Amino acid sequence: MATTIWKCQDCEKKYKDAGTGFCKECGGLILPVDSMEVDSSEESKIPQMPTSKVMGQCGLGILVFDFSSSMGEAAFRGKDLPQRKIDLVAQAFELAMQKLVMMSNAENAYVAVIGFAREAKLLKFMNAAMIDPKYNWKDWIYRQQLKLLETSGDGTNVTAALKIARKLYDQALRGNLEEYGIKDFAPLYHDILIEDEVYSIPNVRVFLYSDGMHNEGEFVNYFENVTLIEGIKNVTGLMCAYFGTVEEEGFELLYHLAGTCPRHGTKGIIHVIEPEMFPYIRQLFHMASSASGFCAQCAKESFLSPS
Repeated sequence: MATTIWKCQDCEKKYKDAGTGFCKECGGLILPVDSMEVDSSEESKIPQMPTSKVMGQCGLGILVFDFSSSMGEAAFRGKDLPQRKIDLVAQAFELAMQKLVMMSNAENAYVAVIGFAREAKLLKFMNAAMIDPKYNWKDWIYRQQLKLLETSGDGTNVTAALKIARKLYDQALRGNLEEYGIKDFAPLYHDILIEDEVYSIPNVRVFLYSDGMHNEGEFVNYFENVTLIEGIKNVTGLMCAYFGTVEEEGFELLYHLAGTCPRHGTKGIIHVIEPEMFPYIRQLFHMASSASGFCAQCAKESFLSPS
């Protein structure tokens, strides 16, 4: 078993273990001091999923944004287009925020935003009904990227981002988000038909947007061996949007990281290489409120026939 000293990235208070993952003094994110080293046992790498369902009406979309400097590069290589990768993400995010506040039962929908470069941080936790549709959310993304790059340095620490996302994911499934000021959270379970069997799936999704390969210490997939449907492997609800070519290592990482769609049997990854893919990037944000949101095909169907 590895021994790791943990430190708050804000006030630098040290701890013997990660605890809740947040500093008791200032509420800052706790990270390993020297590396992303974790215990070698599977139990410590991959916390067990809750065994009991908490039935309710709530949904949570966990948005994970790569803020590394390479996201400032051109989105569509070989084309005379001005959009950068971060522009696509920022624009999609702003449009989604404007639409989410208008959705039915918005008071039961929540959005968590995680940004990562060399380190990762939970940036915001919002109730959809409280979103200001007139706020400049696109500029907010740009400011968060610059701030994180200034404070943490450049890099692509997918592991750190996944760790925060997995904690939120587990807390939502257990119906316990009081740490974020949310009382009485209980996930809504959708019934879907898969090969003549009806399965109940909690309305919790993770959306990862990145253009590169993890390059900060050991990579740990905190969603490995997790599934939202007992007996069907890898239905994690984790989807990825990849900005780059399939020949790059980052594509392989996100492809294997993405969960499997129980309806279409395909990986939940959208390869963003053509401008025509932009509407489906935006649609990923909305699938947190949809029973079918697990892959690119789901996004296309949702885009063509929004619920």
